[in-house]
Amino acid sequence: MKTTNPPGDHDPGPAAEPMFMDFLTSPGFRKYFANTSWMIGEKIIRMGVNFVVGIFIARKLGPGGYGLLSYGLSMVALFGIISSLGLDEIIVRNLVRDTWKKDRILGTTFTLRLAGAILILILAPSISYLINSDKEAFYIVLIIAFGPIFQSFTVIDFFFHSRVQARYSSIALGTSFGISSLLKVALICSNAGVFLFAAAYLFEYVAMALAFVIMYEKEGHRIFQWGFLRSEASSLLHDAFPVIFSGFLMIVYSRIDQVMIKNMLGNEAVGYYSVAVTMTEAWHVIPSVLMASLFPAIIRAKTDRQEIFHDRMLHVYGLLFWMAVTVALPVSLASNWIIKLLFDGAYDQSGPVLAILIWNCIFIFLQVANGKWIITENSQKIWLWITPVGCAINITGNLYLISRYGIKGAALVTLMTQFFTSHLAFVFSRKTLPVYLTQWKALTMPFLIMRRLVR
Repeated sequence: MKTTNPPGDHDPGPAAEPMFMDFLTSPGFRKYFANTSWMIGEKIIRMGVNFVVGIFIARKLGPGGYGLLSYGLSMVALFGIISSLGLDEIIVRNLVRDTWKKDRILGTTFTLRLAGAILILILAPSISYLINSDKEAFYIVLIIAFGPIFQSFTVIDFFFHSRVQARYSSIALGTSFGISSLLKVALICSNAGVFLFAAAYLFEYVAMALAFVIMYEKEGHRIFQWGFLRSEASSLLHDAFPVIFSGFLMIVYSRIDQVMIKNMLGNEAVGYYSVAVTMTEAWHVIPSVLMASLFPAIIRAKTDRQEIFHDRMLHVYGLLFWMAVTVALPVSLASNWIIKLLFDGAYDQSGPVLAILIWNCIFIFLQVANGKWIITENSQKIWLWITPVGCAINITGNLYLISRYGIKGAALVTLMTQFFTSHLAFVFSRKTLPVYLTQWKALTMPFLIMRRLVR
């Protein structure tokens, strides 16, 4: 009887030794990459423009104003899962599977997301005022909290992706982003205050909604044909519950630090911390772009042969890990110089925080690959215990370390949380142990490549 090695513990031998460079040059990869080129281009451009515009906004508003704006964005983001409901991939799946029900699916999803957006509009400003009776913060949160209402129209984005028409989504997103970026640049050049910048972020949602509606109607579809179906809503919410639950907690432990810093240290501290966060998050598009191109090939490998799937995941982890190290090491060493160069000395306190936070790239990069592995193996329920524990680590750690070490303490807690949720947690389950082991094996990838090259 034929036997196979346990997942993550096999040795395919020299003949079958996987080489990721061979995969990158294969016709299959080029096909997948071309299919997602519109989405990749839009993400890269958005990352670059956001990074540059964000720097000038921070310099314009100063630590206090930028901290207040970042607090408003984080406060609304904490409740964002209420509007999105974790339905993204489920909607795409249903639209592909049941094309004849597209109007019902889109109409039902839109109604659910709109209801969630209205709830955000009520909860976010109210809770902000309850935990900190700062009227400026209340109005900033209120302005930004209107955004999810218009963001409900991104259900059209799911439709285009289900039809493999990413270019339409990219055109809509790129157009709205370009217009809103020009508005932010105009505000930077004027004497605009923090409230107008908050309105500019809201305007981006409005422009995005209009762009999607125009593109949808231009392609011959009609929004007024959408319909709400209660049975469809029940089915969607049932399928999405694990994602809603875990997604909410992920947002909490990724954004709660800025809310807690605001309440414990004030607006300026949030500003210093947010600048370091922005400098770190600018790199997070890299794993998303790579996985958008590689994921179809990984899924195909899973259906062909388990060994090939694990080999490809090993190389994905290796590529992402060493790319993250390549980013983190020089940025960490030069963090003070980078902050001084970009922000003209106004954010000197952000340098030490950036030196810590940039190492979070390693865990974020790994987390993106983890998500794809878990989806492929249909093990999404693992998040139902990982995210609550991660959330508890983050909140408890912030309460203890922010009061003692300030914003550097919050950065250390972020690293601890991401280390647990993206790596350590996977050792506690037999089903996810291969993920843990593969991540460790990924550290040896440069040596495998060198061995191949010297042959």
